[in-house]
Amino acid sequence: MSSSSGSRRLSARCFFNLAAAAFPGESSADSVGGAPSSMASRGGGRPMPSSGGGFLHLEKGTNQMKVRVRQELEQHLDELTRVVKSAGAAANRKKEGSVYVGSPGMAYAFLKLAAYKRDTRRSAGGKGEEEEEERCYHRGLGGGEEEKKRQRKALMEVAQNLLSEELLQSSLLQAKKHPSLGPSLLCGPAGLYLVLAIQAWQKEKEESLQDDPSSSRGDDATTSSSATSSSSSPPPSHGRTSSPSTSSPSPSSSPSSSSPSQSFLKAVKGYESYYSYALDKLDSDEWLYGRVGYLYGLLFLNYMHPSSVSNSSINDLAVRVLESGIECGRQVGVSPLMYSWHEKYYLGAAHGVLGILYILMLVPSVRRDLNAMRYVKGTLDWILTLETENQNYPACFGETQDYLCHFCHGATGAVFTFSVASVIFNHRDFQKAALRAAECVWRYGLLKKGSGICHGISGSGYALLAVYKLTRDPIWLDRAIEFALKMFDEKLQADSRIPDNPFSLFEGLSGAICFLVDLLHNPLKSSFPFFELGF
Repeated sequence: MSSSSGSRRLSARCFFNLAAAAFPGESSADSVGGAPSSMASRGGGRPMPSSGGGFLHLEKGTNQMKVRVRQELEQHLDELTRVVKSAGAAANRKKEGSVYVGSPGMAYAFLKLAAYKRDTRRSAGGKGEEEEEERCYHRGLGGGEEEKKRQRKALMEVAQNLLSEELLQSSLLQAKKHPSLGPSLLCGPAGLYLVLAIQAWQKEKEESLQDDPSSSRGDDATTSSSATSSSSSPPPSHGRTSSPSTSSPSPSSSPSSSSPSQSFLKAVKGYESYYSYALDKLDSDEWLYGRVGYLYGLLFLNYMHPSSVSNSSINDLAVRVLESGIECGRQVGVSPLMYSWHEKYYLGAAHGVLGILYILMLVPSVRRDLNAMRYVKGTLDWILTLETENQNYPACFGETQDYLCHFCHGATGAVFTFSVASVIFNHRDFQKAALRAAECVWRYGLLKKGSGICHGISGSGYALLAVYKLTRDPIWLDRAIEFALKMFDEKLQADSRIPDNPFSLFEGLSGAICFLVDLLHNPLKSSFPFFELGF
């Protein structure tokens, strides 16, 4: 791929026009789970050779982004920020209170961007590149400390405006009408409460920075020992060399060492109000609507402030998920753990067993339980038997077609699960499975459903970053950067559908903002929103 930066660049006005064009009919994008009829139609083919030929976007012999590439991505980030900011609450005409397509997900993106601006290091690769970054960190994103402070304040205000009391009340009303929505991380008020907790947490960090300016360099520090020992601690996971190891890396941002604010505690209380329903009444265990999505929120609350949620609450919910999987597994008779959703046995990250296993492996008590881990490993071994010749996975057990390759279904979600499993079990077969799935994402991950993280290019990019964290092989960082640049390729844009919710986190530009922030900030600490533990 040798197109110039000029041909890749898509102006903010063009983005806005594309997004606005979706409003009249709101039917131009496939729904979640929709797909063309063949793997070959999923994207534009492999944009780089699978090996050899050097890297397109990294300095020779390093994992540092080339200056011109960083500048281009920063400009794109600035463009996206202006577009989504200008749309604001008007982009959420239906007063949608979900993280998935509503204002809370957009607010999350602005909070993440504010956190990026607060970290003065912004190092993506070591070898002391900070001086060079300071020179190229401009185009609306740089400036002196006072300018950065002003920008952070503006971003926090945008998030505040998107998280209105009216939106919360509307979401609560929807949950009263449809109680099963209440605990949903992505589509219910539980997710909104989690974003409110994140907002309060980020306000605490900003206030701490005003009290002690040197604390800005602590935002990305290694996790404290108290956090590591809490229920919110991440599993022994990605930050290692290519040889499997059980060492525990730091998460994407360290938890707060200060006492939680009243706003944070209020949000925690709101989130916990759905615990009983999640434990006893929910009829699904999957991530998007079910128990493990709610379980992730509990883990993330403890990630921000250790002991915000009791260990027993987390453990009991994890046990309930395991018991449900064991019971269903016995009924189906093919795997130690099995889960159904809408009378289908989904495999992918959003609705299926791959996502459920991933969240379970984040829970310390599950990792310490040898019997539970036997069930988890046995299920992972079974999933490997379903891998297709395309290095992909069917959407459901019993199906043979494998044309879906995005986070919801297929290899993209498998990358995350097998990456973590390879470290937890010190199992090279799982590492190889993660790499094969990543190769599938590389071949078919230039999706034509927009730039979002659920079934768009940003989600594919996050999967490539996951194997970069797993292996530290710079080829995966280079490929993730290529996908980021491809989002702005005019030809690909012209061939792509416009999402129903073009500014949203999971379908649209807010997801692209998060992906670019993680690429520019520190790819080794990247975190797929509301799935990986980090911010």
